[in-house]
Amino acid sequence: MFDRSVDGEAMVAAQLTAFQRDYGIGDVVRPGIGFLTFEGLRQVTASIGLRGRFFPSRGTWGWRIRRQFSRLRLKRAPAAFGVWVAQ
Repeated sequence: MFDRSVDGEAMVAAQLTAFQRDYGIGDVVRPGIGFLTFEGLRQVTASIGLRGRFFPSRGTWGWRIRRQFSRLRLKRAPAAFGVWVAQ
């Protein structure tokens, strides 16, 4: 999950670059956009008459610190992980 589409798009671009580098294949068929945003999922649940709620995963302090270093290394927000519940 991402707050901003630009971060998800950067993740997908990095994955495609790594795939080309590691396997030599440049044209990869990807169904969908390859990531979710909080707003996008909110719109989908609302369109079917539901309200979604996200429960983020909560790791240890070490995990949280590594995520912050990831933000610096990747130059984008790392993906959020958790569980969505729709009612």
